[in-house]
Amino acid sequence: MPSFFAFFVIAEGFVGSFFVSLCYTMQQLTRHIFAALFLIMAFSASAKERRFYGRVTNEAGSGLPNAVVESKDRSHIYYANARGVFSFKTDPDSIDFFIFSAQGYDKKDFLVEDLPEDSIIIELIKTENNLRGAVIGAKGRKFMEATAGDRKAGYSSGCYLTIYDEIAVFLKADETDKGTLKEVGAYIGKGGIVDNEFRIHVYARDSATGLPGDDITDSALVVNAKRGHEWVRADLSDRYIQLKGGVFVSVEWIVGEKNDFFAWDIPTGTPNYYSGIDSLRPTFNGQVLGLTWQGTEPKVYRRYARNKYEHKDEGKWFLTPPLRGGQKRGSYIVPMVYYTYTYLGK
Repeated sequence: MPSFFAFFVIAEGFVGSFFVSLCYTMQQLTRHIFAALFLIMAFSASAKERRFYGRVTNEAGSGLPNAVVESKDRSHIYYANARGVFSFKTDPDSIDFFIFSAQGYDKKDFLVEDLPEDSIIIELIKTENNLRGAVIGAKGRKFMEATAGDRKAGYSSGCYLTIYDEIAVFLKADETDKGTLKEVGAYIGKGGIVDNEFRIHVYARDSATGLPGDDITDSALVVNAKRGHEWVRADLSDRYIQLKGGVFVSVEWIVGEKNDFFAWDIPTGTPNYYSGIDSLRPTFNGQVLGLTWQGTEPKVYRRYARNKYEHKDEGKWFLTPPLRGGQKRGSYIVPMVYYTYTYLGK
C-alpha cells in the first residue's frame, strides 16, 4: 500500500511538472510569436517609409531659409534649415502631394509620385503682387498707419504649449479703406528655448463660421526671439495684403528644430492659460508666448495639440473661453500678438 501511494504521488508530481513545463513552454512560444509579429509589423511600416531630402532655392540657386514642405491638409509639415535643406521620412502612400513655400515666394505643389527618388531641388519664384496699383493711387490722400493689438501692453504670464499646437487671436482693423498689412508680431517671454523658431500665420476670418479661414500671407513666416521678453516681428510690407475688417494672427509651435528633443517642465504653480486641461500638460516645447490683460473680451481659437489631450477633431479650430478677472477685475487674459497696417487717409 505505501509503495502504491508513493508511486501515485510520484506519478502525480510528474504529470504536474509536465503541465507546468508545457504551460511555461506555451508562454514562451506566445511571447516569441508576438515578438515576431511586432518585428514583421515594424519592418512592414519601415518598408513603406521613404526618405525625402533636397533643397528649396530661389531662381539664382540660393537656398531659402526656413522653407516649408507640407501636405495640403497640413497633417505633415516639415521645415528646411537656414540653407534651405530639408530631410524627413514618411509613408508616401499617406500623402497625395507636397506644397513647397517660403516667405516672399510663390508656392509650388508636386505629386509625391513625381518627386525624384534622389535629391529633390525645388526652385521658387519671387512673388509679384498686383495689388500694389490698387492700394497706391488716390492722389491728394496721405498714407496713415494704425495698429491692431496692443504693442505697449505689459507681460503678465506665459502660454506654455507643445508641438503641433497653434493659437490664433482675432484683431479688428478700425480703418479698412484700402488698408494693407505692414507688420505682424508676437511677444516671447522667458523659459524653454528662447531662440527656438516658431511660425506666425495671418488668417482671414471665414464669413460663414467666424473661424480662422485662409492663410492670406501665402508664405511661411518662420521667426525666432533672441533673448526673451521681446517682440518678434515679421515684415509684410512687400506683400501688399489687403485687409477686410480684421484678421487672425496665430503662433504655431512647429515640428523640428529643437522642439522634438526638448520637453521642459512647466514651473510649479505657474498658471497656464489657454493650455486645455493643465493636469495633462506637465511639459511644454520651445518658446513661451506672452499673455497680457485687456478690457474687451478676445476671440481666441486653438487647434492641434488639443487633439492629443482632449478630443479627436483633427485640425479643427475651437473657441477657447478666455479667463476673466484674476489679477485685474473686469479684464481678460489674451495672447500678446499684433499687426500694423497702412491705409489712405480721408
